[in-house]
Amino acid sequence: MTTQASCPVELRLLGWFRLSRLGRPLPITAGGERLLALLALHGGPVSRRVAAGTLWPDKHDHRAAGNLRSVIWRLPPGLVEATAAVVALGPGVCCDVADLVTRSRRLIGGTPGTVPADLDPDRYGADLLPSWSEDWVGIERERLRQLRIHALEALTARLIETGRYHDAIAAGLSSVAADPLRESAHRMVISAHLAEGNRSEALRHYDRFRELLADELGLEPSPRLTGLIRQLQGG
Repeated sequence: MTTQASCPVELRLLGWFRLSRLGRPLPITAGGERLLALLALHGGPVSRRVAAGTLWPDKHDHRAAGNLRSVIWRLPPGLVEATAAVVALGPGVCCDVADLVTRSRRLIGGTPGTVPADLDPDRYGADLLPSWSEDWVGIERERLRQLRIHALEALTARLIETGRYHDAIAAGLSSVAADPLRESAHRMVISAHLAEGNRSEALRHYDRFRELLADELGLEPSPRLTGLIRQLQGG
């Protein structure tokens, strides 16, 4: 478990940008926010040239490099470590994205730890910096969205196995909210309803999904899902 002593600065990028030191908000410039987000999402040192070119793609190299120097100079001490060649997050900065990736991979791999947060559906619900429009953020946002959806589906299955049906349905619905046309997410919700014995809820959810799929894409659910429902109706 991370403590304030080992990680005094907390960087949050899921939902919206938040930065705090020892629990207190730490204001920085907009350029500083972008730099910290870039470094956190990269997961390691970034060359100055790559950082400058990513953050100021419309500037010449010399101007972009100058902007990067200015942003680094204005940041409070300890947030970044910079050399003549690279820049990286300081060792005392922890980011919620890294935590999300670790928990998601444990779930998808089938080996979640005993940390309660691993089995909390609310921990997988927020998009990466949804109000930011930069291309590099959009790419990372989609990558993390796909990871979250797979984690939520794995979480739904695990919660069904342990009899936590209410939480399983919540996790399944979160994956549906992240991608309303994703059949596997809807299948997990239906499976959770069936595991709880709520056949009518399973059928209602299936009907809503079938209508949505027809309206949006002109498609029918897959044989795998329709077979599940036919078996239910004939049981």
